[in-house]
Amino acid sequence: MRYLLILCSLVIAGCGDTFNTPIKPEYRRDTVAITWVELEPDALAAKCTNPETGKKVLACAYVTSTGPCIIYTHKNPVTETMGHEALHCFLGRWHS
Repeated sequence: MRYLLILCSLVIAGCGDTFNTPIKPEYRRDTVAITWVELEPDALAAKCTNPETGKKVLACAYVTSTGPCIIYTHKNPVTETMGHEALHCFLGRWHS
């Protein structure tokens, strides 16, 4: 229960720019297992760079509608980054 409360607070507090972005959920999940992996800059770029656009990002979440969610970030990410990626875990690719 404590883990869920902490996660919910991250989602609520961490999505400052999300309120200006239309959210069109790919799916909606009430609960999800999340694994958080902090990577060095080169490893993060290799894991999270969009191969179609070459655009580098600060973090990324590998999500499925039924399995666990893995969030990849750099060391010591800000709350907004974690909240944004956690929202992907619950709503899928909502801004793609």
